[in-house]
Amino acid sequence: MGSELTSQKVIEQIFSSTFICGGSKTGKTNNAMNIARTLMGGNVILFIIDPTKVWVENFHLIKNKVSIKRAELPSIDWNAHHIFDTSKLDAEDQRNFIEQFCRALMRAAVPKKSLKRMVIIEECHTPIPLMSTRSKQKANTLRLLTQGRHFRIQHMAITQFPTTCDDILIKLAEHRYFFRLDQNADIKCAEKYIGKYATQLRSLKKVGVCFYNYRNETVRIETPEFMKALPPLPPRKALKQEEEIKREYPKLMRCIRESPIKLEVNKRKHSKFKGQSYIFHIFPFGELGSMMEHTLINEIVRGMHKLISEFEGSYDYILGFGTGDKWACFLAPELKTTIHRIPERKTDLPGEVHLHLDTFLYEKNLYFRDFKAGDKVILIDDVISTAETSKAFIETLGKMGVKVVAFLCIVAKGNDFKRVEELGVPVRYLFHMV
Repeated sequence: MGSELTSQKVIEQIFSSTFICGGSKTGKTNNAMNIARTLMGGNVILFIIDPTKVWVENFHLIKNKVSIKRAELPSIDWNAHHIFDTSKLDAEDQRNFIEQFCRALMRAAVPKKSLKRMVIIEECHTPIPLMSTRSKQKANTLRLLTQGRHFRIQHMAITQFPTTCDDILIKLAEHRYFFRLDQNADIKCAEKYIGKYATQLRSLKKVGVCFYNYRNETVRIETPEFMKALPPLPPRKALKQEEEIKREYPKLMRCIRESPIKLEVNKRKHSKFKGQSYIFHIFPFGELGSMMEHTLINEIVRGMHKLISEFEGSYDYILGFGTGDKWACFLAPELKTTIHRIPERKTDLPGEVHLHLDTFLYEKNLYFRDFKAGDKVILIDDVISTAETSKAFIETLGKMGVKVVAFLCIVAKGNDFKRVEELGVPVRYLFHMV
């Protein structure tokens, strides 16, 4: 189901110069935290320069947090993650600190090219203001920005005011994210990179929605939420459910939390999703995963077995589709039941029913056969997100007189699974990703 993509390939794609801009509370730092988490999963060393304390207070994956009180460089382990709290420095001292930091990092990186490092600069318009890298006093900052990639150092710049930060940060960026902007000058600046889409920046009211520019292509996307500066407390019931899952399925919870993400843009010429973008979580158990520990498999099979026990005696067999096919194979011996499969090749056997499936990730033809009217089946998949595939299967089986008793999956992303429940099919999952 789709082409496999290893985590390492994702890291290679996003480990490059990045520029993120947008007004206050638009989701720009949430987006940066998602990227940072993914990079950490790929063994990239992060150095975060934070004058706002938002990373200090919310990015708990990094324990080494250093408070900078003077524009002097402390002792730094260049092989470990750091967050530098520069909130106590005035604008001039912030500029001096980042110059010293860039000088020291380049010196440390030149003899050790094996490590990948990323420098993340929050509110970059203060330490690297417009035209500042043209001065001799910023020679080391300019060197890191322009030559750092040769020594496996990349940078990410985040700002509310794209016109007041040094334009070299935007020009050098391979990945650019433009969240809502309200000032005319900022919108005009964005127009150089995203063209006609710049006129829509004011209308991006929803948090997390932005225009993403990569190699001269621009798409509108909704970035996943990582965490907010002041997250609302979840309901007690949700907290209890998460604690229960963590206790019962620790491997599953960990791989969900630490899974990297990949932005995919649909470029298929005749697809109904052409031009749309989608963010994939690369779960080990999903369609883009490449490796699973046996302990994770055991946890998932045990969990799915528990879910399916609710419907014991009400189904004739189980049917896995896509990546769910392998989970049906794992479950069948445990349940002592039959599994049904959907081939992708035509046989012209009597009663064969064709389904042309056009989803965001792929387009394929499926051939349903050996079903009988009155059969009762449970559908199994790894993840349900848009529910397009599930609905197509349920509707096709319904036309053949087959009743779908329930739909089971490992992860339900968002609330689109309710589209399946609207068809009268109950949905059960191990983890709900809101």
